[in-house]
Amino acid sequence: MLGLRTLRSAFSKLNLASLSSPSLAEGAMKPARVQGLGHRQRPPLAICQAANTCGRTFASWSSRWSSPPFLGSVDTTRTQGSRGPLSAAPQIQLGPAHSFSTTDARSASLYQMHKRGPIIKKRKNKNPLGDKPMARGVVLKTLIKKPRKPNSANRKCVLVRLSTGKELIAYVPGEGHSLQEHNIVMVRVGRLRDVPGVKVKCIRGVYDLAHVVKRKT
Repeated sequence: MLGLRTLRSAFSKLNLASLSSPSLAEGAMKPARVQGLGHRQRPPLAICQAANTCGRTFASWSSRWSSPPFLGSVDTTRTQGSRGPLSAAPQIQLGPAHSFSTTDARSASLYQMHKRGPIIKKRKNKNPLGDKPMARGVVLKTLIKKPRKPNSANRKCVLVRLSTGKELIAYVPGEGHSLQEHNIVMVRVGRLRDVPGVKVKCIRGVYDLAHVVKRKT
């Protein structure tokens, strides 16, 4: 406990001083006027230091607890077989122990987590159409893209200007198409894995893009 060793030494000094010279201890507790002098008698230095130490310790305890701790009586009896001057062995009963938290100061408590809620990270919206699943667009140009290795078949694509103002490259699925410039198509979200930069696909059977014609051979 904080200040326990200091308090013990202060009580031992105070007790030894009172036992060695009771008149000095009484003078420390109740200063009296010296005959022939107009000032009060100054107590010894050891008693002053002990009193100051006790005052600082009680001040720190009073700020920590609502009520000061209970201090038991000081046992000044001489033990059997002991020699030399009388040694004070104070028996101190302290108040409730101050509980220290073993958790990290940076970690939030359960109540704080309950009040704040879960931490949801804001992720960037990677949808090329914004928040829309589909969008209408006008064909600006027909393109042929080559896929990455090991694929080698050419991919039929078109450059589309969407109604939102964006210009994207859209993949035309299926075999064959009759798209030309100024045709209107409907595109949906869906990237082409083997062609970089293609993030939308055209929908067959909507507007000017017809369904796939069944082969007759």
